[in-house]
Amino acid sequence: MFNHIKHTFKHIFIYSIGNMSAKIVGFVLLPVYTEKLVVADYGRLAILEITAQIMITIAGLNISTAMLRWATLQPEKYREIVSTSFFAVLSLLTIFAAIFIPLRSMLAMVLFSDPKFGYYFLLLILYVLGSVYLNLPFTQLRVKERSTAYALLNTVRFTLTLALIIYFVVYRGEGIAGILRGQLYAVLLMILITLPVVLRDLRWKFDYPLFKSMIAYSLPLIFSTLSGIILAVTDRYVLRYSASFDDVGIYSLAYKFASIVNIVLLQSMQIGLLPIALRYYNEDIFPRLIMKILTYFNLLGMMLVLILSFYSRELIVLLAEKPEYYPAYKLIPLLAIPFLFRGMQYIFALNHHYRAKTRQLTLIILAGACLNLVLNLILIPRYTIWGAGTATFIATLSIMLIVLVGSQKIRRFNYRLDKQITVILTGIVLFGVSLLFGELPLVGRIAAKTGLLFIFPVLLYFLKIYEPIELLTLKNLLKPKSDTDGE
Repeated sequence: MFNHIKHTFKHIFIYSIGNMSAKIVGFVLLPVYTEKLVVADYGRLAILEITAQIMITIAGLNISTAMLRWATLQPEKYREIVSTSFFAVLSLLTIFAAIFIPLRSMLAMVLFSDPKFGYYFLLLILYVLGSVYLNLPFTQLRVKERSTAYALLNTVRFTLTLALIIYFVVYRGEGIAGILRGQLYAVLLMILITLPVVLRDLRWKFDYPLFKSMIAYSLPLIFSTLSGIILAVTDRYVLRYSASFDDVGIYSLAYKFASIVNIVLLQSMQIGLLPIALRYYNEDIFPRLIMKILTYFNLLGMMLVLILSFYSRELIVLLAEKPEYYPAYKLIPLLAIPFLFRGMQYIFALNHHYRAKTRQLTLIILAGACLNLVLNLILIPRYTIWGAGTATFIATLSIMLIVLVGSQKIRRFNYRLDKQITVILTGIVLFGVSLLFGELPLVGRIAAKTGLLFIFPVLLYFLKIYEPIELLTLKNLLKPKSDTDGE
């Protein structure tokens, strides 16, 4: 059991390093963005980023996810699956480009009320095409559990993106266009770098029956993924029309900090867990394994939420160049906890993925996205950014609970929900206590919150979250080696 957990978390940890290096560009460049962009332009950049997420889902039809499932469950047909996926993605990208490139000025008019921003959307569409293609070689590495190569290539992508954006924004003063050009050129260079990964397994063969099966699996996932994205981004679109670009900018900065939970933990778990879960699903060890993974996810996730909540005020003041951005720190706890709900939802949904019941999953997430939209339309006009955060919290929690109910009907697991609730509520209580220290001087405030952070795992010990075998393993790891060894 311990070896299974160790194997799983080893790959998740390595994936997290690569995933962080690929996604952390926005944080590293935050001082540049807040210096070179006014708050309204930062809001426009946020709209472009979430539009790119939606386009990436539409353009690729989630073929890479279907490829991951089929290649994991049918390793003897690996090259045939890779080849079919490759040619399917190229065909889909050609169709997507033919439709959306001519519409770039119209998109600029709809989202920014000015067709002159059409150049932004041209760069964005080309970036989307390259990003969808890049999912193929990275999925190949996930299938083979080559987590180290995955992390290394993502680190290269991070370095290229960082350098190019700094060049175009700082040295050439191109603003949003420079950010988009830097991202696009980095993707093009990564396509060249990863070309050997694709060509090594590529055969000039297209299996149409296989493609039909993959599409039947992935099409519902498209609506599921789109609904999930809409759930995550509706708030900014509604803020854009019901409030202002300044509100979008402040909210987006808070969301960027809260999404550290997503980048460091949730996405890393999603990347590393699915192929491993598919392999172990029918083994006797799997029910207990998945329960422990859920518990560790919530424990680590709540610890990360507390770190962000305790120190976000100081971090934003340190990184943001303009005082107009400072109010964003207040929103971070409200936006960070829903990422824990999304992680729990993903673990509950493993039953749906293995049984290929993606339609049921899609309907649940679509219903949650509709709920989120209704809540945003009701709450944002009155409470602006706080209404947006509340809508996301309620909708994400609702989806997680419904997915849990549906998952238990497919195959029942004892997830020890009592432990999961205890971990999250303990963290929320400690955050509430931290509010009492808000008016202390800087050093005293940081010291008091750091003390609460160390109290968190201790409280979980007294609440019996840890099992005896886990405490024994930790004790053995911390025990110093005997100096008499080898005498």
